[in-house]
Amino acid sequence: MARKEIFLIVFILILVQLACTLPGGDVPPTATTGDVNPVEVAAALTIQAIETENAAGQPVDTAVPGVPNTSVPANTSAPANTSAPANTLPPSLTPTLETICDVAGFVTDVTVPDGKKFLPNTSFTKTWRLKNMGSCTWTSGYNLVFDSGDLMGGPAAQQLTSGTVAPGATIDVSVALTAPASPGTYRGNWKLRNPSNVIFGLTNGNPFYVEIKVVNPTPTLTPAPSSFSVIVADIANGSVRKDGSVLSPPNVGDTNANVGSHAFARFNISSIPSNATITQIKIDFTSYDTLGPNPFAALGCLRFYAGTFFPLDAGDYYNGTPVGALAKWCNATELSTISDGSSYFISILQTYVGNTYFEVRFQFKDKHSNNDGVADMVRFFPGTMKLKIYYTTP
Repeated sequence: MARKEIFLIVFILILVQLACTLPGGDVPPTATTGDVNPVEVAAALTIQAIETENAAGQPVDTAVPGVPNTSVPANTSAPANTSAPANTLPPSLTPTLETICDVAGFVTDVTVPDGKKFLPNTSFTKTWRLKNMGSCTWTSGYNLVFDSGDLMGGPAAQQLTSGTVAPGATIDVSVALTAPASPGTYRGNWKLRNPSNVIFGLTNGNPFYVEIKVVNPTPTLTPAPSSFSVIVADIANGSVRKDGSVLSPPNVGDTNANVGSHAFARFNISSIPSNATITQIKIDFTSYDTLGPNPFAALGCLRFYAGTFFPLDAGDYYNGTPVGALAKWCNATELSTISDGSSYFISILQTYVGNTYFEVRFQFKDKHSNNDGVADMVRFFPGTMKLKIYYTTP
């Protein structure tokens, strides 16, 4: 019941009470109030209380002395509201998560982990394993595209797959790259692009990437090769004359019968390792004597040649004009001096490394005989012809 209605009832009750207590219903005047009607006073007080309550928003005690208060207590609460909470939405308005069509998830680096080191200009293949985290199937219309950073020789875009990658499935994505030419750290960022040319990345919007370090090669210190030398002397020798005679002394020149003679020597080089590199040769053929006044003046320069001769026979005598001399001596002074082998001699001896023997033939190239009926010869002493060979091994 509204408060004003309560006050109206109270007002009527007051009027009834006053009418019952005053004779004839009249209220005698008093000395202080004059001719004042109590009913009017009560009514006026009641109306004033109602207006005061309306103005202040608070309940006012309208009880009149001697009149029972039948109004509703001011602090009486309304019954509790047992209806549904005000913030509960109808089922049709309950919010739902939006499903994204295209988004990728990074699974792992299949190749080239972050920070892998490469030499400059080294080619490599980077492979990522990605997962389709969206609701749309990836098809051949999807591409792998370069996003930012260092391209490292890769393509601007390439086909992602020739098949399909359903939502929730994974795919290994590879791209061929080349390490830059200068040392440093390089990073290339990549994303995917759908057939509508919309570029997308991982679930957080970031790209997936490849990061490498380019380093210069570490200098390799090559140990200095070990140097050795060996002296080899002739272990076999002899001579073959133009007439087919085979003799034991290693004599070269002509006889008093004007028959030419060639000398031969064999050296055992088996002590030289097969991986040796010949660096120098010293020739020591200084142990000899001569026949005739001057074999060099009579027959010219003495030379020697490499070949295969032993065991000696008549066919080892060379009738033509030879080529490829390893060394030559044009007088006794030169032959009496230990000499250095030429670069050509070194290269020829190098081809024999790994063999057991090295054999040579001595002859005067210019003439087989001067036909003067005088023996003109250089006679070497067996076992005294020496080669000092210098070589290195790894």
